[in-house]
Amino acid sequence: MKKASILSFALILAMAIAVKAQNAAEYVFTHGNLTYTPVTGATAAAGAQGDDNSEPNVPIGFTFYYCGTPYTSLRACSNGWASFNTASGSNTLTNSTGDAGIVTNMIMPLWDDLDGGGRTASYVVTGTAPNRIFTFEWKNYEWNWQASGPVISFQMQLFETTNIIQFNYQQETTPVNI
Repeated sequence: MKKASILSFALILAMAIAVKAQNAAEYVFTHGNLTYTPVTGATAAAGAQGDDNSEPNVPIGFTFYYCGTPYTSLRACSNGWASFNTASGSNTLTNSTGDAGIVTNMIMPLWDDLDGGGRTASYVVTGTAPNRIFTFEWKNYEWNWQASGPVISFQMQLFETTNIIQFNYQQETTPVNI
């Protein structure tokens, strides 16, 4: 397995575990080097494959608090983002389309014009309560539709109880074509 950069958005709990972050400023960015591990036993999220597609109503498997609001499901898009707004909406939201002003309640591990056609999107919940981890994985994605093969694999992990958000990345064999 390759070494991968790990990006974590860690929620700092000032008092009891019941305290939840109320806004993005309360999340802290840290990084580290850990091993990227592909998920096994996952459920396919075919809607998040292809170009500009999303998988609606993905069950998280537990209650996850994001900016102080509890969520039990999300919508994941092939363009490298997940939204807690599971209603239908634009899947073409990319960082190059000027959509930053309309983005809310979203987590964006790799927000760009990605292509998951013929690739794998899946999710799994591991562990036991109250320490479960929800992992959504975008595997072997092309970093824009003109890429000739798999460029990147990445994961978004949501941690029960602590509400930590972690991103895991692995460079694949094809160079980035931006």
